[in-house]
Amino acid sequence: MTTLLLAGLTAISGAPSIVMIPEQFPRHVRALGLSIVYAVGVAVFGGSTQFVVTWLIEVTGNPAAPALYVVATSVLTIVGILLLPETGGKRALVD
Repeated sequence: MTTLLLAGLTAISGAPSIVMIPEQFPRHVRALGLSIVYAVGVAVFGGSTQFVVTWLIEVTGNPAAPALYVVATSVLTIVGILLLPETGGKRALVD
């Protein structure tokens, strides 16, 4: 049941982010911009998460430390989203 809930939450946030990221770039570099942003995000957070949460558990002695990491990264994500400019209704940049 937990896996289903987490998969559902990931699906809900996945589609809007794949639409939102390319909107931040001019048309002629959208694919490149999306590719770089996605690759860097996966490399930084996906590649280092296991090490960071293991370190957090060791330093704090709290087995729930991975949850705190998720909360911290979620807060950073929300701040980043709130700082993005609204692109709805604006004319798209041309090549």
